[in-house]
Amino acid sequence: MNFEEFLNIIYLLKLLYEVEPKVFRKTVDLGDMCFEQDDGYYYDSLYEMALEISDSLFAYAWSEYYDRRGMSITVFSDPLIEEYYRLAGEYGKAKGIAEADNLYFTQAEEEMRRNFNFSYSMDWLLKGYAEPKRPYQSRFALFIYEDGYVDICGVTVGLVRTYQFFRENVQEMREMLSRKEETAA
Repeated sequence: MNFEEFLNIIYLLKLLYEVEPKVFRKTVDLGDMCFEQDDGYYYDSLYEMALEISDSLFAYAWSEYYDRRGMSITVFSDPLIEEYYRLAGEYGKAKGIAEADNLYFTQAEEEMRRNFNFSYSMDWLLKGYAEPKRPYQSRFALFIYEDGYVDICGVTVGLVRTYQFFRENVQEMREMLSRKEETAA
């Protein structure tokens, strides 16, 4: 392992601990991690840890590999994402703004670009509904193609940052909408 890989691992662990300490404690066992390059085990522990974080961070994670197309699709959703879009819809209704012009819908798209546009071998799709008709309808999907290389640590950092984005903005929107309700009353 080189110094850059080591710093990436440390950064991932620090970011996860700051964003969601419960998931950090549940998924990361620092005693099991090996940082020696001789046996190659450190990569396996990093890869396994990154996958476990990816699967544990959001309430809903579903993956499927499509051999015919040579790609894997992973779908993520969470009550936090649903709440974000519900609140964004409330904001839009209060301001008379269509979803296509809603600042919060645009900000979520930009956050996805910022976190997941780092590889030609990966695409993403974000679907948010202000009035979902079923649980986990607001979600995003990552498409990873086997013909290229995608850094699993980079994907996991993107997932943690995306989770952080939704959590912080849900809190901000709740406060903003409650202030508007107080001033209207």
